[in-house]
Amino acid sequence: MKAVSDSTVLIGLAKIEKTDLLRDIFHKIYIPEAVFREVAEESNRRAGAKTVRDSNMDCEKKARKSAVRAGFKVMGLIGILIVAKRLGLITDIRTSIETLQREKFRLGEKIVNMALKQAGELM
Repeated sequence: MKAVSDSTVLIGLAKIEKTDLLRDIFHKIYIPEAVFREVAEESNRRAGAKTVRDSNMDCEKKARKSAVRAGFKVMGLIGILIVAKRLGLITDIRTSIETLQREKFRLGEKIVNMALKQAGELM
């Protein structure tokens, strides 16, 4: 399976030290040049990284809608964690979600609960 990654997925996986999941799940990963630049700026804490990251929210929503309209399957960071658990690459998603939350990674409560339920981890 091929994938095109956005910065949210790359930054999130880096925060939980699980960037290898992309290679384990997908046989080919494409990273657009703009995404590469954004992630590189984030990793170096360069000025402007926060502004780019914050303004990316609307762009991400538009990109998801465009991808769906074009017939692509869209999966975000949480979806990748769920697939990784189903494939036996990780034992749970709760630990990764908690780490992301401690790192101030934005995850809505509704999304977290839905993901935990899908992964069979909702208490």
